[in-house]
Amino acid sequence: EKSVVPVGYVIALISQDAAEPLPQVEEENEAVLAAYRRKLTAGLEPVAAGTDAGPAPEPLSGAVRATPAARRLAARAGLSLEAVASRVQGVVRRGDVEGELKRRGREQKL
Repeated sequence: EKSVVPVGYVIALISQDAAEPLPQVEEENEAVLAAYRRKLTAGLEPVAAGTDAGPAPEPLSGAVRATPAARRLAARAGLSLEAVASRVQGVVRRGDVEGELKRRGREQKL
């Protein structure tokens, strides 16, 4: 399972002497976590339980999610990623661009 630990959070203590007591870091860690949580929620308005938080934000206009290989191939072929994205659900991949190029090649031959 993935975990996120903020900078400054103590995750391990190393000592050369096993008999030496380790410093207590719980209070320091709690302070670091509290500051991290405040930073994450800064500017967010709380939503009351049972209320609608509203619609999900719209994606940036013109922003097409595509792999670097798909972007390069589309650029070399002079193909708009938007045209490919209209036929694909999710991230545009190299195979999607290749498929669109093949489809367009067939259309041009007709």
